[in-house]
Amino acid sequence: MRNGRWLSMILFMALLSFQAMSSGAVVPFPTSVSPNRGTPSGGTGVAISGGNFITSGTTRVTFGGTNATSVHVYSNGYGAVYITCATPAHAQGLVDVVVINPDGTPGTLYGGYTYDSPPDPVHDGPRFHDDNVGCVIEARDLLREMHGETGRTASR
Repeated sequence: MRNGRWLSMILFMALLSFQAMSSGAVVPFPTSVSPNRGTPSGGTGVAISGGNFITSGTTRVTFGGTNATSVHVYSNGYGAVYITCATPAHAQGLVDVVVINPDGTPGTLYGGYTYDSPPDPVHDGPRFHDDNVGCVIEARDLLREMHGETGRTASR
């Protein structure tokens, strides 16, 4: 019975592929988003790599179901095509990135982008280590000192 289900699934997928090919639909396939994370407020400029992006007409991109803005499809003239756009506002979390060609054919990069809060440089800053003194000075302490706050800490 299990083999029958797999065979049915394979035949169904082959039928869908045949229908897409016979209808002339070109299925886009996004492979990466750079950068692949940004803030929930949106507005992060990203580049989407992949293939089968159509350069004529209006291509749409969605992040977690919400339309991106400033979508532009570029070709370098040698077959490489990429998309740039600005991310929309969205709640925190991992979302799918969907490229929709002008003919309405979508292609999905599952879990392709993460909305998260930006790091707080005062509380989440990097740590610096000075081997000569043997202490760790946190960037937040340096920032506090620059702003006139006292209480710089050091730990061994």
